[in-house]
Amino acid sequence: MANEDKHTYVRTNQPGLRKLLGDQEAEIMEQVWALEGPVLAKQVHSRMPNGAKLAYSSVVCTMGRLTTKGLLSVMDGSTKPYRYLPTISREKFIEQSVHHLLEALTQDFPAAVSNFIQQENAQVSPDLIDKIAALEDED
Repeated sequence: MANEDKHTYVRTNQPGLRKLLGDQEAEIMEQVWALEGPVLAKQVHSRMPNGAKLAYSSVVCTMGRLTTKGLLSVMDGSTKPYRYLPTISREKFIEQSVHHLLEALTQDFPAAVSNFIQQENAQVSPDLIDKIAALEDED
């Protein structure tokens, strides 16, 4: 990931970025990426789908954790409120996360990963390639 965090947890039962980040972290990063530019925690809080239920201080705390993880940076730490910028694009974060996950799986389970890739390569049909291409176009 942005800081090559080796303590990544994958939650396969969650949708989208929630597989890679906690629920609040994923939603905050989605809002930061959508705002495109320096953002205040207040701006992010106002855009949160459950903003009325989520305390502003929770958003600030989570953005601090995202800074520690290397996904956000503080523009000028000498002024408050802080203005945050993403350190990585959404697409690059996903790409690095998938790469890191596959690398970790390959290191721990090389035979299983190899078998999976061989089976998938043997079974790849033009329809599957078209489906993958259509999904990529949606992003």
